[in-house]
Amino acid sequence: MGAFTLANFKTYLTLALGNREGLTPYLLTWINAAYIGLCSINKVVSFQKVKNLNFPELDTSKNESTIDGQAYISRPSNTLAIHTVWDTTNDRKLDSKSSKWYFEQTGRADTASEGDPLYWIPYGNLVYLYPTPDNAYNMNIYYRKRPDRLVNDGDVTAIGEEWDEAILQFAKSKAMADLRDFTASAFWKKEFMETIVGQVGMQEKEAIDLKEFFRIDSAYDDFGY
Repeated sequence: MGAFTLANFKTYLTLALGNREGLTPYLLTWINAAYIGLCSINKVVSFQKVKNLNFPELDTSKNESTIDGQAYISRPSNTLAIHTVWDTTNDRKLDSKSSKWYFEQTGRADTASEGDPLYWIPYGNLVYLYPTPDNAYNMNIYYRKRPDRLVNDGDVTAIGEEWDEAILQFAKSKAMADLRDFTASAFWKKEFMETIVGQVGMQEKEAIDLKEFFRIDSAYDDFGY
């Protein structure tokens, strides 16, 4: 059948809810909450181990230029999480620091303390740089973006059809919770988690070739290897 369109999601969710009347206005909310909620998950637990959940389709970058004496650049408006910041002018990666560390630094407003930025600090809708830039530098912000909401019946997700089942299960869980059927909500939440754990396992298959040395698969760790 191919990737689900928004129309497909609405049809199957309506069916799962027993074709109840009066729920059509809420379908879009449940589906988009499930879709964006899934894309916002960073880690899951599998075999009692924390596993990274990756969506390469959502990884992107944006260039921002610094201004002499301005301590920050703008965070892309559709950012879910920043991976790193690269100074393309000096061809180097900036290290990440916490906002607590940044606000403990003195002399940030002193022009004598300006220089080549070495650190980036996430803070609200801004990315602070330290030292404060003394010139215009090109910064590439690498980040996971927030996907656009599904709006039109022909819309498909940005993350590939292999995630359609998980989105539908998550939408069912959210809908059942709002309808106060908490048993059904818990059931579909469990199905959702099992589906995404399976997808994490498939992602790890692709990552095997990236390992720099041979080791036993982590699935066997609990068996004494």
